[in-house]
Amino acid sequence: MTALQTYVRRLLVAMFLLLGGCATVESNTVTLKGDKGNATERVRRDMTIAIDPVAFAGIPYTDDIRNGNFVALLATFPRSDVAYSEYHYFRVSYPCYAVDASGKVYPAHAVFSGYVGARLSATVIVEGTRTVPEDLHIIWLSTRVRKAFTLDGPETTEPLDEKVFRESASYRQSFTMNNGSSARSLSPVKSVDKAIRNWTVFETKSGTIVSPLSIEQIRFLARINPMYSFKEKLIGTGKGGIQISFNPTNDLIMNATQLAFNIGVAAGSKPMGLDYESNVSRLELGRNTLVLEGLMRQQQLKFEFFKQPTKGGQ
Repeated sequence: MTALQTYVRRLLVAMFLLLGGCATVESNTVTLKGDKGNATERVRRDMTIAIDPVAFAGIPYTDDIRNGNFVALLATFPRSDVAYSEYHYFRVSYPCYAVDASGKVYPAHAVFSGYVGARLSATVIVEGTRTVPEDLHIIWLSTRVRKAFTLDGPETTEPLDEKVFRESASYRQSFTMNNGSSARSLSPVKSVDKAIRNWTVFETKSGTIVSPLSIEQIRFLARINPMYSFKEKLIGTGKGGIQISFNPTNDLIMNATQLAFNIGVAAGSKPMGLDYESNVSRLELGRNTLVLEGLMRQQQLKFEFFKQPTKGGQ
């Protein structure tokens, strides 16, 4: 290998690492950093939220979920274009954040529950307690933790500061206490622990989940490339297959320009996950609408059935 080839090879590697690092704008997890000085051990530790589509096929199968150490509360699916754009007909869960006045954090998830009455609803599962703490407040988060909603529909009055929310447990506590919904204002949902015992346990690269979906349905979501990480972007844009061969007849200039082009295309590609900023085809939007209309019609038929008079006009 000549000195020129060695130099260009090193240049290409440096370019790949530099541009690759810059392109990884979002990873497949969101980390909420702990506050070292906080008295609550759970808050001192970092919290990680997996945002791969398959992670939302269920909820994390933790010891608390397995042992029924949680409460289930009825909430309203957020009435927001952002929230509705994150709906998917195979999506089961949405991230929430729950904290009490002492700063204790409770892992929480909203599970899509269809229509209850005339409202699109979700069951919020709060882990780590069998009774609702009096001062517990909860917010519903967008997939990549950029927006926050109350549990009765609207987006929070105070905009979420994404950067500070990720880095400061004290900010998360004050934001949630000031803008979230009081858990005591929500109606309990019974027998969720019994229902979960019949759900599917599934291993993902982000951990074990438990889901009301079948294994085949979960695998459907597992096949979705969300294109969050740089590697996923290269694969998703078809730019991950470049082969570089350093030999005397190889065009080194072409190698450099092709690699730069592929990295640039990947870096500029939008994600394809379940967050509101991802690309979604019009067909997917149509399917989502069709499913929601079907759920609404099912609820209407159920209501009409129970309104029917009994025999004899009684």
